[in-house]
Order: sequence, then structure tokens, then C-alpha cells
Amino acid sequence: MKYDFGPRFTVKAMTDYTMSAIDEQQIFSGLIMQDYKYLTQGRTDLGQLPGYSINMELEYRDPLKGWFIKGKGRYSAGKDFEQTRYFLNDDYIVNVLSNNISNYVIGSSSTEISKTFFKSASKLTGTFDFSRMNSTISQNNIQNEYTGSYYVVGIQYKGNITRWLGINYSGSYEYSTYVIGKSESIIANHSTDHNITFTLLPFDKLDIDLSCDFYLNKYGTDTHFSAYFINASAWYYINPDIQVFIHAKNLTDQRNFSYTSLQPMQITHFEYKIRPLNILLGVQVKF
Repeated sequence: MKYDFGPRFTVKAMTDYTMSAIDEQQIFSGLIMQDYKYLTQGRTDLGQLPGYSINMELEYRDPLKGWFIKGKGRYSAGKDFEQTRYFLNDDYIVNVLSNNISNYVIGSSSTEISKTFFKSASKLTGTFDFSRMNSTISQNNIQNEYTGSYYVVGIQYKGNITRWLGINYSGSYEYSTYVIGKSESIIANHSTDHNITFTLLPFDKLDIDLSCDFYLNKYGTDTHFSAYFINASAWYYINPDIQVFIHAKNLTDQRNFSYTSLQPMQITHFEYKIRPLNILLGVQVKF
């Protein structure tokens, strides 16, 4: 259902009832390795389970004043085969959907507000997302009820300070938690990332980009990881068909990157070796 209160304000409502689709990737009773330590096990029970959802959307727009507002809400519930996990020889973790049926409830919402400033040719956007899920998971034949929550706040800005200087900024903060059973302890993970890019146009044939990225990831109260990267690029246009460019990446010479991911009854820490300081020179020809 959609209803227009006028040219600026619109409301939408949707609902659906479905029977879960059969996943052909599950039609296998053996083990499939996903990566080191984690395997999945298929199942030959092709039963289908019901689920339903209710969605609401609100949208407000005033292009003459530069305002755009959009809000979404979703509630879904139903039944699903219970997620089960067990350990194999203490070296591997096997994930499988059991024949036990559990209920799930998911609620989520998202909001986006943006404002365009015509005099400065700039745009500011703010976002907020939230979701919460309640279900059960079994580990080594012990059933646990869990509640997971996820929050994200973001902001973006893009505009020109002067004719020769532009700024593009984006940043976000994420907070996720899992509560197992009736435990008062909360497993929490914080992360934030920011990027700011300055675009300089000193004269017609030269473009320069300077950017900085900052990441921070923190699990609990002790473990955390932070990193920042600085990059620079320049393009010189000899003519409309030929350009010379240089890209200098990771000027701070960071060698490692890591972060932590939360899932029901599972905390995974990822760590990677990344490419150190590197410079690329090139010529692009159009014909």
C-alpha cells in the first residue's frame, strides 16, 4: 500500500507471508570446508517453514530547500531450523542446521537525512541503522537462547570549499552486542572508520587527491586495534587523450590490519598482512 500525502510526503506499507525456499547447496550430508577451522554440513531434509514480515517506509522530500528524509522499519518473525555447532577433534568447528525447529524474531529500522547547500555546492547526510534478533542456537547439544543487537551511526559530507579545493568525508560508528540466555554479561564490539579526501585543482591540467583513512576496532575492554592510512594521487592531462598519473598508497607503511567479528556463540578475530608503501606510475591513452 502506498499513499501520497502530497508531492513531498509518501508513506508505504508492505507485508508478506512466505514458506522458506529450499537451498540446493544444503542437499549434501557430508562436510564442506569453508576455511581453516570452519566446516558446514548439509542436510537432506527439504522441509519448508513459514515466516512473515511487516515493512513501513516514510519519505519526505523538498528539493527546492534541499531536504531529503527517509525512514524504514521492518519486523519479521517465523520458524527456522535451529543452528547447531559442534567441535570435530578439537581442531574444527562444524556448522549445521538441525531438525529442531526454533522461533526467531527480527526487528530493524534505518533513517537517512540529507541536506543540500546550493550556495556551496555541498551535501550533508546522516544515517542511523538498528537491528535486533532473538533466536536459539545449539552448541555441543546444549541449547542457548540469544539476543543480538546492532547499531550504526554514519555521517557524510561532500562539497567545495573554494573553486580549487573540494572535501569528501565519510565516517561511521558501529556497536554490536550479544547476550546469551539470561546472562547479565554482554559481549560487545565497537568499531569506527573515517575517510577524508581533499581534491585540489591548482590549475586546469592537474588534479591532486590527498586522503586519510582511520580504523579502530575494540572488543570488550582490553583488545583493540587501530590503524590509519595516508594516500596521495595526481593526474596530469597532457591533452584530452593522454594523461600521466602517480598513485602513492599506504604512505605510513602499515603492514598489518585486523578486526573482530561477533556472531551468536562465536567471536572471530581476523588479521591480515597488507601491502606496504607502494607507488604506481602510469600513462593512460585514449583512442
